[in-house]
Amino acid sequence: MVLFRILDRYLVKKISVTVSFTLIGLVLFSLIIRITEEISNVGKGAYTLTDALLYSVMLAAPDINTFFPMAGLLGAMIALGQLAANRELVIIQSVGISRVRIFLGLLWFIIPFSLLNLAVQQWVAPHAASYGYAMKNNKLNNGNFYTSNQSLWSKASGEFVYAQVGNNSNLQDILILQYDENNFEISQVILGRQAVWNDQAKLWNMANVQVFTFNTQGEGGLTPSQENKVKENLAQEGNEQEILQLLQKELITKQNFDIKLYSEYNWSSSLTPDKLVLVNQDSNNFTLTSLWSYIKYLDETKQNSDTYRYQFWAKIFAGLSFFVMMFVATSSIFGNMRNVSIMLKIFFAVILGLIFYVLNNTVGPLLVTYGLTPLIASLIPSLLFYLYGLYLERKK
Repeated sequence: MVLFRILDRYLVKKISVTVSFTLIGLVLFSLIIRITEEISNVGKGAYTLTDALLYSVMLAAPDINTFFPMAGLLGAMIALGQLAANRELVIIQSVGISRVRIFLGLLWFIIPFSLLNLAVQQWVAPHAASYGYAMKNNKLNNGNFYTSNQSLWSKASGEFVYAQVGNNSNLQDILILQYDENNFEISQVILGRQAVWNDQAKLWNMANVQVFTFNTQGEGGLTPSQENKVKENLAQEGNEQEILQLLQKELITKQNFDIKLYSEYNWSSSLTPDKLVLVNQDSNNFTLTSLWSYIKYLDETKQNSDTYRYQFWAKIFAGLSFFVMMFVATSSIFGNMRNVSIMLKIFFAVILGLIFYVLNNTVGPLLVTYGLTPLIASLIPSLLFYLYGLYLERKK
């Protein structure tokens, strides 16, 4: 028992150091590429070289999860390869310690390291990436948040929403199309200049609002006076041509409608500020809790959430992927890779890591698109590599 504890500590120390430095190396490699790409944006607006460096560093945090399985495979392959080259693995096995026991000893490293990665993806990476995106957008647009890059199209319960997203999750230049969910006919069109979230009342306070309410009764189309009134009201929004073109078909085909103007208007919607942040955010940078919250929002509004469910389970199972890659590395070293050079081991590990990356980022989502349950699809890459590890383990 004492021998096992000493051996476990020795192996964990060797492999943890190598895997950690491998992960840092992969993240730094990605960071250098991103900095090179960002240099082309330096000088646009108020975006400086310092901003480009800061942005690149902020987006390096999500890369940890991207390279996590590859670092486990590559780092373990290097560490175990060095032990095999020094005949240490032969000595360890000569005292009666099996391959399985050696791998189980590595769980003292695999489990804490996987939990640490999960914590980084929950509390560090998403916030760092969000700050980086916001800072870059602010600098490129000289502090003006109301740009086309911040446009929002979203489907909520019974309505489509278009708006410009400003600072503190305020909305400007809002267009809301409310429709009947049974026959999909538009019932109301709401145009607003600005909307601020009222946290106490749990609704949006809108200013300078025009509400077009369509009725199904009556005969005939638009009269000249009605059309002039519509144009007059639309002109107050400053975007008459775009909005009129969008509404022209509905205004012509609908038989009756009413127009009301409000200086203040309360809009109740399931599109709350916390969901607003998620809608505008890169889904790869969601925290686990915010990702699950957004999945619930999509389900509530009857939208397809399979893609986000896949991303959620892929983040959850990142530790399992790390475990499997360590298993493949161990099986390879004890199997057909025992007597090859360290450079060939590294090349083999890189190729396997790239294959896993492709499977995880293309095959998994593709299977979800064709109807496979996201939970199962997120496990497919790890399952395939686990079966490959078993093959190596049993290969003589």
